[in-house]
Formats: sequence, C-alpha cells, structure tokens
Amino acid sequence: MKNKFLFMSSLVLALSFGMLGCSKDDDSDNGGDNGNGGNGGGATMEVSSLVPQQVQRNSFRMRGRVANGAGVLSRGFAWGSSSNPTVDDNDVPVAGTEDGTFNVDLSGLDESTLYHYRAYVRTNSGYVYGNNRTVETLGPPAVGEMGPGGLIIWLDGSGGGLVAAPESTEWTNVQWGCGGTLVNASAQNEGQGSANTTAILNGCSEADIAAALCNELVYDGYEDWFLPSRNELGRMYINLKDKNLGGLSSEFYWSSTEVDDNAAIFADFNNGGLSSGDKSNSFRVRAVRAF
Repeated sequence: MKNKFLFMSSLVLALSFGMLGCSKDDDSDNGGDNGNGGNGGGATMEVSSLVPQQVQRNSFRMRGRVANGAGVLSRGFAWGSSSNPTVDDNDVPVAGTEDGTFNVDLSGLDESTLYHYRAYVRTNSGYVYGNNRTVETLGPPAVGEMGPGGLIIWLDGSGGGLVAAPESTEWTNVQWGCGGTLVNASAQNEGQGSANTTAILNGCSEADIAAALCNELVYDGYEDWFLPSRNELGRMYINLKDKNLGGLSSEFYWSSTEVDDNAAIFADFNNGGLSSGDKSNSFRVRAVRAF
C-alpha cells in the first residue's frame, strides 16, 4: 500500500511539472497592430507611436520608439487619412534599426485636416505596427494671430498677408522727412507700402526718417520691413489697436503715403482717423512686412 501511495505521488508531481511547462507564453506573433512582436526568444519587442510635434498648417513631425528590437530590418511610419494606416497606404522609411526614438517630418499636407500615423518595424516575420496616432494640421492664419515676424494685420486671400513688428521695435518722435521734395510715394492700398518705402529711399537721402528706420530693421531673422501705406496703417489700427493687441499707443503714426512735397498721411490711433500732416512732424513709427 505504501508503494502504491509513492507511485501515485510521483505521478501527480510529474503531471504538475508537465502542466507548468505548457503554460510558457509564446509571443512570436502577438498581433502587430498592438505594437508587440516576437524577437527570437528574447524580451517582447515594443513599437510605439509617440505624440506628434511641430504641428503646422502643412506639416508635422511623426515620432516613434522601438524597444527590444532584435531582428529589425527596417523602420518607419505608415500614415493616411484613415485610422490604423499601413505601409500600403503611405510609407515613410526612417534610416536605422537600433532601439530608441526616431522621427521624420511630413510636409505638403492640407490645412485643417485630420491625419493618422503609426510607427512600424519590419522583421523577417513581417511588419509590427505601433499604436494609432491622430493629428490635425492647423487652419489658415487669422488676423490678430502671430505670423512670421509679428501679429497679422491683413490677409490677401491667397495665403499671404502683412504682419506688424512687435512693440519692442517701435520708434517715437520720427519725422517723415524729405520736406519740400516730392518722392512719388502716393500708393494707398494694401500691399503697396513696400513700393512707397522704396520710392522714399530712392528720392530722399535723409537719415533716420520713418521709411529708412523701417527699411533698416532686422527682427526675428527678417530684413524686409517697410513703412505701411495709408490702408495698411488703417488695418493695423482696426485689427490690432482697436482690439488691444500689439502694444500700440493712442498717438499719431506715420504711413508711407505721400500727399504732396510737404505732407504725408498719418493715423490718429486714439480713434483711427487718417489725416494729412507736415512731413517735419515727429510721430510714432511701426514697421510691417509681407509674407
């Protein structure tokens, strides 16, 4: 009886060890869409799609990460307009096969559009994808928002417009200059301030006048500033000063629009009124640039 009991105990132990041996996980094909994949018996490979960066109107940066990536042949991103894109939709390869983060900038996109992307790696067993990420590109620029170099004061309807330089660049007590000289800077409309400024500089050699200071301004890497025309200055008042934007004062500002050999247009930023004033008057000056 004792021998029978020992035999049965040994059988139970053998079966228990056998059952434990069969419970070992096997993740050699763990469904690539969840970001996991086998790597030949080691730790489970992990592929992650990270939060996008540098989202702009027509571009953004895709970011990914690979961990325990033994056996990686290549890596990159799949992207498209639908959830869980694959390389059959759009494929952007990224050089390298090592563990860690990787990224690439995607450009040429539409404004205000939702996109999806997934990081991936390719192994001998196929593709392993990370999680789905969504990103919406920015919409068209709006008046009063930050543009290239300053706050936007006008849009031309074709993706361009004008920005005003920031408060820190403003000048006070500046003359229009060139009194007694007609320099033919009479343009008034949006998009014409630059031509007026060129005409002033070509027709007058006086230093430190309104047009010259704007022309010499270098700010935020831009060197193409100019004195705004009559209507451009009006846009600055309506879209910035009247909305308490841009740090503009309730004082007089010069435009680049000439009236005659002794007068030019200025704006009263207390109420937005436009008037003609002697070129020898000293008013404030705020530069603008086109984009």
